[in-house]
Amino acid sequence: MFVRKILGYIKGHPTLSHGIVGFTLFSSSDCLAQLMESAKSEYKSNKSLPQRSFLGKNERFDAHRLLSAGVIGAFLGGIVYPLAYKRLDKLWGGTDFVSVAKKSIIEIFTVGIFVNSVSIGARGLMVGHNTDDVISHVKEEMPMVTFNDARIWGPYNMIAFGFIPAYIRPATTCFMEAMWQTYISLRSNAYEKETCNLLKDSNLDISIG
Repeated sequence: MFVRKILGYIKGHPTLSHGIVGFTLFSSSDCLAQLMESAKSEYKSNKSLPQRSFLGKNERFDAHRLLSAGVIGAFLGGIVYPLAYKRLDKLWGGTDFVSVAKKSIIEIFTVGIFVNSVSIGARGLMVGHNTDDVISHVKEEMPMVTFNDARIWGPYNMIAFGFIPAYIRPATTCFMEAMWQTYISLRSNAYEKETCNLLKDSNLDISIG
């Protein structure tokens, strides 16, 4: 009975329902990513020279970043995913293998690439990197991110388009996206490596000079 009421509410208020789910899952995933980043930074600082954490010294959570992730999740869950799925279902309405495969592939190489690029770029800008560095980082990361996207989202899309009802699909996609965004957030650690290498090179030049 309780599950039926929830499903009925989702049907009656799809944008609000999926927006709430998106906000909750994305903010939760960013919270987890920040904890993982902080733990990794502390571990590195104990093994080598002190390094600057994404969260700042003695700071566990970046509230602005967490809320921003939630807003992104609400936008994607409440607006982008429902519109994208509706459009794809309109183009290929069947649930046969060929139709599902087409929708799955197109979703990865349109919505997937767009969302991943925006997410990686936004996270870089939010922690203070300049625009040129962010653009360069996005270009560097996207080939591998897209490859992993296809490996993870390909099977999910086949299940989603083939078996999950359209009115529930945005919520299940937000759940998948929340886990995926934890991975995307962790890719930001590459900035730390790049900064560390630059500092080492500058120190080497000074010592040689």
